Amino acid sequence: MVNVSMRALIIAGSLLLPPAVAVPAFADSPAPSTSASPQPSAVAGLQGSIRGRGSVSLSGEDGTLDFGVVARPEAGKHGRHGDLRIKEASGLHYNGAIRTYSVSGTTATIAGGGGLVDENGAKHHVRFSATVTAGGPGAGALDVTFTGKDGYSEHYSGTLASGEIAIKG
Repeated sequence: MVNVSMRALIIAGSLLLPPAVAVPAFADSPAPSTSASPQPSAVAGLQGSIRGRGSVSLSGEDGTLDFGVVARPEAGKHGRHGDLRIKEASGLHYNGAIRTYSVSGTTATIAGGGGLVDENGAKHHVRFSATVTAGGPGAGALDVTFTGKDGYSEHYSGTLASGEIAIKG
């Protein structure tokens, strides 16, 4: 389909042609649309939703990690399907966009990217992959890995000490 400005340029140029050549050019083309085409609000295949907030007891460590996660099939600002936020007592904090996810029963796999500030205050642009399991304290779980172009890599996992993760398929 020819866009409106290209169509105007072609029509203007066709005015210089003899009538027998110029007239048939758009004889069967549809009228230009006055509104923008509707854009799909969700990426094909994204279904279900994820919502959670609380603290995770880190496996193999004495510490905890506070988190918040919200994911939905409808794309929001900048194509985001939600957000993942993490804050650890050491000072590490992450705030980033969920770009894609999948839900299978009570487990969801999530991927995205954003900004991470490590325990030394250094900023990193990272991608993350996470697996969350629905449930409350002792049952819900979070497993997340951050990787950056600068070689940064960090992994956290554990079960919920407080809060809840809800997954709807």
